[in-house]
Amino acid sequence: MMKSILIIEDELNLNFDITSAFKNAGFEADMALTGEVGLKKLQQKKYDGIIIDFKLPGITGLDILEEIQDLQIGKILTSGFGSNYLKEEATKLGAVFIDKPFENEKLINEMNKLISQKADKKEKVKIAK
Repeated sequence: MMKSILIIEDELNLNFDITSAFKNAGFEADMALTGEVGLKKLQQKKYDGIIIDFKLPGITGLDILEEIQDLQIGKILTSGFGSNYLKEEATKLGAVFIDKPFENEKLINEMNKLISQKADKKEKVKIAK
C-alpha cells in the first residue's frame, strides 16, 4: 500500500518541492500552507507521516506536535532557526528535527525510517495481544 504523508510548510515553492520529491519517491503527499489547515486534513485522513515547518503563520510546528502527540505516525519538524531548545522540544513530542536547508533525499530517508519503526511497533503490539 502507498505510504501517505502531509507536508505543512507555509513557503509555497518549498512545500511544492518537498511534495514533488515525495511523490517521485512513491508516496501519496498532501500539502497544507498553515497549521490550521494541516490539523483539519489530519482529522479528515489517516497519514503515515507528517513534515511540519516550525515557523508558520498562526500556530507553530511545536503547537501542532503537541496537538498530535498521540498519533502513531512518523513526525519530522523542520526549521531554519534550529536551536537546542527547539530540537529538545521536538524530540520530547516524538518528532525528529531536521535543520533547513536540507536535501529532500534526507527527508525521504528519515520518513521511511520513522514509518518502518511505527509499523514494527504496531506489529509487536499485535503479537503481544
